Amino acid sequence: LNRNFPCRFPQFCGGPLQPEVDAVIRWSRSVPFVLSANFHGGSTVANYPFDDTSTGIAQLQPTPDDALFRKLAHTYARAHKDMWISGYRCDVYPNGDMFYNGIVNGASWYTLSGGLQDWSYLNTNDFHLTIEMNCFKYPYASMLHRYWNEHKYSLLLFLDQVKI
Repeated sequence: LNRNFPCRFPQFCGGPLQPEVDAVIRWSRSVPFVLSANFHGGSTVANYPFDDTSTGIAQLQPTPDDALFRKLAHTYARAHKDMWISGYRCDVYPNGDMFYNGIVNGASWYTLSGGLQDWSYLNTNDFHLTIEMNCFKYPYASMLHRYWNEHKYSLLLFLDQVKI
């Protein structure tokens, strides 16, 4: 579903919207969100827009609000016990993921068209991050309580940034 939102470069996305995506779009347009995040597994990093590029090749794609996005991502990562530490993550990748201060511009890591965070920023003025919570892409339900405890202070501090 996180590849099905309308995107900046139509050559990389298309097809009918999934019902869940359509519901999120309608909901997001009816409620004036200004700050939000979604959570994934597979690495440990705070990812900020943009995620897509006009070429489909991974490279830095800052938004006009890049400084604010970096601040928001850094706020989240710094409050986490491990995320803020620079270096390699998750030995499951052949080359490893390496992040400085636990944050990354999505398109400089890997490109993704049709993602929620880019759509939210461009269409609703919502400052949206994607939080990669841990190295397990599909964590077991038994792990969720631990992940909540690892991320709750980061999330609360991130949400407090709505005041800036």
